[in-house]
Amino acid sequence: MGSLIKIVDRKVAPVFFNKRPIVTLPQVDDFHGRAQGTAKRNFRANREHFIEGEDFFEATYEEWNQLFGGTNFVPPKRAIGTTNFVVPKTKGGHRGSMILLTLTGYMMLVKSLNDEKAWQIHRALVTAYFMKRQVKPPLTDDERDTIRIRFLAAEESIGEISRSVGRARSTVQRVTSDLRAARAGQMSLFS
Repeated sequence: MGSLIKIVDRKVAPVFFNKRPIVTLPQVDDFHGRAQGTAKRNFRANREHFIEGEDFFEATYEEWNQLFGGTNFVPPKRAIGTTNFVVPKTKGGHRGSMILLTLTGYMMLVKSLNDEKAWQIHRALVTAYFMKRQVKPPLTDDERDTIRIRFLAAEESIGEISRSVGRARSTVQRVTSDLRAARAGQMSLFS
């Protein structure tokens, strides 16, 4: 999750799945002020038109539980106007797979919504949430590990370079001292 983005009358944290911004079906109902389950019903009725991996992802319980911060997702029956839909773990709750809509999936799902609010929400979600260029998905654990390994390797290289510079500095000081002594006639350079 990242910084909050204003969507008409509320702020939401962008959520990414497979490095793509997504929204859930309960979020679509909430944003558009529709009865809970409307987006799910419409998605199921038209599922054959949606392409998995392009228009939506079907995340397992483990995937979406991790995605929403290790908490149980609770559909927002009375969460209108809230910034997210996550509550602490409790007994019960949804434990099946969850549909996560991409930009194209969202656009296909809401194409039949034609009231003024739908147009406002649609524009705000597309421009501010899905298409916002500076919103970047959080790094994966593998990406963080790669950066950490490169950082440690760079630190080690800098340490080696620093030690080499120190040895070179000592050699230059010794040679300079020897040259000064030779010039002063106190020592032969080739003895």
